[in-house]
Amino acid sequence: MTVLAVVIALAVVVSSVLLIRGVRRLRGRAGGAPAQVHDVLEGAFLAGGPGRVVDAVIAGMQADGRLTVGGPGIVALRPGDARNDVERAVVQEHAAAPSGALHTLRRAVMRGAAVQRVGDALAARGLLVQPAAAGPYARWGLIQGVASFVAIPFSVVTVGVLSMDSEAGGGFPPALVSLPPLMIVSTFVGLVCASRAKRRLTAAGQAALKDFVLRDLASTDPARVVATRGPRALPDEELRRHLGTAARARPEDHLLPAAVVVGTAATWCAGSAPGASCGASTDRSSHGGHHSHGGGCAASGGGCGGGGGSDSGGGSSCGGSSCGGSGSSCGGGGGGGCGGGGS
Repeated sequence: MTVLAVVIALAVVVSSVLLIRGVRRLRGRAGGAPAQVHDVLEGAFLAGGPGRVVDAVIAGMQADGRLTVGGPGIVALRPGDARNDVERAVVQEHAAAPSGALHTLRRAVMRGAAVQRVGDALAARGLLVQPAAAGPYARWGLIQGVASFVAIPFSVVTVGVLSMDSEAGGGFPPALVSLPPLMIVSTFVGLVCASRAKRRLTAAGQAALKDFVLRDLASTDPARVVATRGPRALPDEELRRHLGTAARARPEDHLLPAAVVVGTAATWCAGSAPGASCGASTDRSSHGGHHSHGGGCAASGGGCGGGGGSDSGGGSSCGGSSCGGSGSSCGGGGGGGCGGGGS
């Protein structure tokens, strides 16, 4: 029994140490000169995920008269040149959409290649963690946490029974005394690291986002306002209401072009929870981060990850949201333990 207790204890300690190191390396990696946010699209992606990117583009296009959202959320486009790939995607998806509904257009563009490439570029520079890289650590932490939690009562009962046997003259393995507290610690480490691994924003990403938000606080450009603070910060009440309604709308994949539903792998959804769909989430706006509902960008606080700030604005990310919400599945700064540094 003593040998078994020692083996279990060592396995738990080794697993916890490797998990903590892996999540810290995953979320805290950064090298060379500090990375910078190149444009409003990247800033919006870091702050609120794919949904925030589309919201910012729509706000910018409406501000200069190339797009209007009226009535029950119907988009009308006016002649004008697209200034970036996401704007071109808005024009293309609007032409392919069966109605001009904002929520359908928004979802199609979020899942489209133009917005997904923004996330890929940020990940390539170490500002975001690819969902595929974070998945194994999230599963590892969850399995360890659940298994350790289940083992707590068994270890307590075993210690109690052997303690009574020792009083009756039987031997008592002292190593067993450490198992209950060790299982409690292992449960905490596993679940906290699993939660932190789901968050996408790295320490370098936090610093870049903070720099972007503080770079021009006085700007009144609608695209930048939405990128940094979310649609709720828009002074245009009607557009703010339409974007919020679109973000809360339930996914309707049967209304999307087949090329979007079948041909596009939406790596970057608004949420980070395993199994999160590209659907909608709720909103909370602020500077410097996001906390997605239904999917995982939780606020910071020690343990294994970085902290968060706010969700995407206007009814949205991390992103559980999904691609339907504007929040992103990104992590934030915060406490020690397994995660990236704070901002």
